[in-house]
Amino acid sequence: MLMGMRRSAFLALLLFVVSTVPARAQVMTYVYDAPESPLDVRYLYHWEILRTALERTTPKWGKYRMMKSELMTERRRAFELQIHNGR
Repeated sequence: MLMGMRRSAFLALLLFVVSTVPARAQVMTYVYDAPESPLDVRYLYHWEILRTALERTTPKWGKYRMMKSELMTERRRAFELQIHNGR
């Protein structure tokens, strides 16, 4: 069930980004979940699909860059939850 929800969230995010990015905008940055370990390959396929779509649409929609998110430790999670800044 969790994987289905993540897949749905990924597709919703992809549709949102594709529908709201104006042509020739500045470089669009996509931040994606970093693997949880060197053996974690669950979402590599999804990110390659996104990367391929972005490459093929660069002439129309402009440049992009993809970045892995920071790995969030238990200590950092607790800190982020305490400061309530919306991140």
